[in-house]
Amino acid sequence: MKRCALIVTDDLKLREWLAYHVTMRWPKMMLEYSSEASAAMYLDRAEIPRYQLIVVQVGFRKAMDFTTCIFLMRILKLEVHPEVVIIGNDPQALRSARSTALGAATCLTTSQLNTSSISATLDRIAQQASNRSEKSGNGAPDIAGYTIREPLVGTYGATIYRAFSKREGRDVALKICELSQTNKTVMHQLTLRHEYETLRKLGGEYVARAYDYGEAGKVAYMALEYFPRGTLRELLAVAGRNASRIAYLRRVAEGLRAIHEAGVLHLDLKPNNVMIRADGSPALIDFGISKKILVARYQEGLSYPMGSPYFMSPEQMRGEPLDERSDIYSFGALWYRIITGHTAFSGGTFEEIRQTREDSVAPNMGDALKSHQPIIDKTLAGARDQRFSTAQELIDSIDYHFGNATGVQRVPPLFMERRLNRHNDAIGMHLPQRRRGDFERTPNHAML
Repeated sequence: MKRCALIVTDDLKLREWLAYHVTMRWPKMMLEYSSEASAAMYLDRAEIPRYQLIVVQVGFRKAMDFTTCIFLMRILKLEVHPEVVIIGNDPQALRSARSTALGAATCLTTSQLNTSSISATLDRIAQQASNRSEKSGNGAPDIAGYTIREPLVGTYGATIYRAFSKREGRDVALKICELSQTNKTVMHQLTLRHEYETLRKLGGEYVARAYDYGEAGKVAYMALEYFPRGTLRELLAVAGRNASRIAYLRRVAEGLRAIHEAGVLHLDLKPNNVMIRADGSPALIDFGISKKILVARYQEGLSYPMGSPYFMSPEQMRGEPLDERSDIYSFGALWYRIITGHTAFSGGTFEEIRQTREDSVAPNMGDALKSHQPIIDKTLAGARDQRFSTAQELIDSIDYHFGNATGVQRVPPLFMERRLNRHNDAIGMHLPQRRRGDFERTPNHAML
């Protein structure tokens, strides 16, 4: 497990006390904090496998407390999950919680909290983690042709392991979901198969390469490309040059252009779904809820709750027909997150986030980042017709505003030029027509 702990409480003294004991037990442990009000959304967007420990104070009185408990139950049902400690003031509520999936967590009342009890709890958690790491393959199922090395990520529908593929002769990311007769696991199986077929169709330059799909016993699995440098979020978690960030984002926009030209919408673009290859090039993953463009344009009454609400377009939240501009909106939310370190819109629940999107204008980047405003305005506009209509128009605008950072010739975007041509036609002036090939990219691998 990663050496990282999350502490959720509004009591600053309790936070400091817990942090002291956690770092005494694990001196190199990284600590993250969240308020009780934002705990649910923090857990929703967090990369859960990063944590060895999650400590949450819950009052069991407010609606947000029960929402937090729902997320904790989902985490505890993962095949690979962090240890969870729940602290509550109400002993009766804690006893009731133990009868649910929360029973897999350690439940302590505030009256039980003392140096002896917390030390014993942390020692037990450390021993359990040690025992799990000693098990072959970390409890992963045996799949012919693959040697499980370690768990990488646990999601709500599957677990991803780093494994050695005998056929490929290399490490791969092996995504495994359990099979049963329940509708939930059948849906996970269909989603995994759909993702494999989509990745095979799209090829491997801008998306993860898919090698194999199969079903063995009680599991379905997919083998895809392993990314040793992790996600875009992890790569850019520390401060870095904005030029590097923009170069990565432009490559992501190229990926969107490629999948759109192949007739596919991603619909779940976010930092954790952009992986980094060993050579520094980004690739898109997680096409489990992707849609063919022709289908999405006419499919009404459907929403995609598996997507992250912080990066989801307003029309996707409303369950309306979708097109390329929905992915472009998600790209704008990704751009805002990578450049500022914060999400573009706030909210503690799905409904609160949805309300902030309705007829909203793009967020203001401020004076320090005003050069980014043209991109944000044309990607995060609430109305679709105010956004870039294609990923190529988005790329053209990035090149125009940030040509020095991306290594691409700095020229007016094509969509702006078309407007100029219409105006010039009216007054009898004409500009030479350009094609996409007129953009000559100068690779700058140092930025990546």
